[in-house]
Amino acid sequence: MQTRLLLFTLSSALIGCSAAGTAYPITDPMSDGALPDSGELDASADAPSPDASVPDASAPDANVPDASLPDGSLPDGSIPDGSPADASAPDGSLPDGSLPDGSLPDGSLPDGSPADASPPDAMPECFSFADCDDGLACNGLERCNAGRCEAGSAIACDDGIACTDGSCVDTAGGGFECPQTGVDSRCAAGERCDLARGCVSICSESPCRLVSPQCGCGMGQGCYLSGATRTCAAAGATAVGAGCTTASDCTPGSGCLNVSRDPTRAVNMCLAHCDTDTDCPAGGVCGSITDSAGAVIPMTGACSLNCNLMTGGGCLAGSRCAAFGGTPTTPTWHTNCTGPIGTGGSGAACTDVSGCQPGLSCVGMRCLRWCTNPGVLGTAGGCLASQACFGFTSPITISGVTYGVCDMAP
Repeated sequence: MQTRLLLFTLSSALIGCSAAGTAYPITDPMSDGALPDSGELDASADAPSPDASVPDASAPDANVPDASLPDGSLPDGSIPDGSPADASAPDGSLPDGSLPDGSLPDGSLPDGSPADASPPDAMPECFSFADCDDGLACNGLERCNAGRCEAGSAIACDDGIACTDGSCVDTAGGGFECPQTGVDSRCAAGERCDLARGCVSICSESPCRLVSPQCGCGMGQGCYLSGATRTCAAAGATAVGAGCTTASDCTPGSGCLNVSRDPTRAVNMCLAHCDTDTDCPAGGVCGSITDSAGAVIPMTGACSLNCNLMTGGGCLAGSRCAAFGGTPTTPTWHTNCTGPIGTGGSGAACTDVSGCQPGLSCVGMRCLRWCTNPGVLGTAGGCLASQACFGFTSPITISGVTYGVCDMAP
């Protein structure tokens, strides 16, 4: 509130005085002796004329005191010029309780709003953002606007995961952190809140289960092998038996594995994960998975593929269908796709099946064609006219079909 100086003017009553300074009494025109009771005028030569001896009641007599009070006002409260006298109280307030600047004694204005208490020449609070910085990051960056500091916007610690709550914590040096807390109650029954993945199914395997039905990953995710480590990633759509590039290309429950025996020529296919043979389709078995160094990755497995030994059907281009089994660990025989494809034709020398063309196997260090009628000569046995289908001492039977190889007839 601005402070103002109030000037009060005191009016003095005029007193008639002689030139020598002697005071004379002022005669009230209505007092005794001012006018004769008879109204007759003295006719003597020294008497004043009638127009000079009767006071004019219409005009004020300069010798008659005005009835003003010491503050210059008349008894009716007005000032001689007709304006009302200053009715302010000793504290400077007016009859309505307001002060000359319009404010009330408590500092507010008559409409209830606070009076402007700032000096008209108040200094600015700031000249730059640095003048307003409180050294805390979580409450946002303070700004200097028109000489006044403005508060910043608080940092929101939202990580985009619906089941987590984050709070901003200021750290040394003006930094901040946003620790998150999982809220399991925001997830569906049978799920828990994972800080990195959101709501995931409660799983007995950590961090997730490879074999279908999977668990441990969020909605729209699958559990995959990244090297030898399990991880959750966006679910792929490539079916089992099809080609792939990365693990997460495959549908959940399967992985992208290299079936080639040659490390320089990879043949990547989606194969179903398994813990036991019962996790695989009919005719398939659960085999181990090795890393790039050839070491078996614990607690992982992949199902073999059913394919056609004679035509190579069921395998990708660049791979072949091969038979395996007849061992103490796998006494029964099965098929699987493998690679790479060799160039050796019928009768060509070989060390393993990878040196032979599709539809042939490496038997007795030679590439020989598969056939399905052991003991039958010529084309009836599935061989050339000059050949016969020879069976094995330990029969190879896969899915009810017994196989042999074509060789020159005796």
